[in-house]
Amino acid sequence: MSQTTLANVQKWYGYPIIGRDIHIQRADYKDDSTTIEVDMVIISWAKNDTLKKVTEDSIKSCIILDPDIKFNFYVVETNKDINYDYIINTKTIYPESKFGYHRYLNIGREAGNSKYVCLCNNDLTYQERWATNIINFMEMNPDIRSASPWCPETHEENTSHTGTAYIGWHVRGEVLGHCIFQQRDIYETIGDLDEQFEFWFCDNDYALTLSHKNILHALLPDSVVNHHNNCAGETARLHDSVEYNRLTDGQYDGYDKKWTDIIPTLSHITLPGVGANNPERAYHLNQRK
Repeated sequence: MSQTTLANVQKWYGYPIIGRDIHIQRADYKDDSTTIEVDMVIISWAKNDTLKKVTEDSIKSCIILDPDIKFNFYVVETNKDINYDYIINTKTIYPESKFGYHRYLNIGREAGNSKYVCLCNNDLTYQERWATNIINFMEMNPDIRSASPWCPETHEENTSHTGTAYIGWHVRGEVLGHCIFQQRDIYETIGDLDEQFEFWFCDNDYALTLSHKNILHALLPDSVVNHHNNCAGETARLHDSVEYNRLTDGQYDGYDKKWTDIIPTLSHITLPGVGANNPERAYHLNQRK
C-alpha cells in the first residue's frame, strides 16, 4: 500500500479544499440513499493556530483519500474561538461541560445517527480507502463491530501484514485509542463511554469493556491512518501542568478501582505481545467473490 503523505495530497489535488471548492472537486460525490455515511467524531483542543491546522489537515486528508464515503464531521472543540464549519459536512460542537475525552466523544457521537461512527484524535492523517476497507471487512464479518486502522507510527509499515486482520484487545496493539471505528449498534451492548476517564486510560477502559462483553475488535492492516503523536499531549500541556497531571497519571486511581476485581477474569487479554507480532493469531480476511 502506498504511503500517501499530506504533502502529496496537496500536490495532487491542491488547496483550498474547503467549502465550495470541495463541492467542485467532488462533483461525482454520491448523496443518495446508497451512499455509505460515517460519523467522524474528532476531539480538538486548538489552543493556537498550529493546533487548529492539525485538525483542519486531518479532516481534509480524510475527505480526499476516501471519496466514495460521505463523512459527517463532528468536531468537539474546547476553544470557543475556533470554528470548522466552513469545511464541507462539518459541524463544530462547543460543550458546556468541562473537557473529558470520553465525555466529549459521547457528545459528538450523539450528534450523528449514521450506521458507522469513528472516534478520532485530531492529530491523524488518512490514507487511500481507509474507511472503505474497514467497512468492507465489517460487512463480510458482521460479528466485528469495533476496529482500528493500522498505524505505521505505532506498529511498522504494513507491507507484510496486508490481507489479514488481528483480533484482540491489546492497547496500542489491536486497540488504538486515537482511531476507533465502530458499528453504532455496539453502544446497545456497551452503553456510553465511561466519562470518569478524561484523557489517559480511555483506551484501556474501552479495550477492557470490549473484552468483558466479549465483543471482538480487529486491527486492520489494509486500512492505514497515521497518528502524529503528542499533539494531544501538547494541547493538554499548554493548559497548565496541574491539569495535565490530573488528565494523565491522575486517571490511574479510577481505572484501578473500576477494574481490579474484574481483570483477573479476563486472562484471555494477557497474551504476550501485540497481534501484529503474533502471526499465529492472524485472522485472514474473507475474499469477496
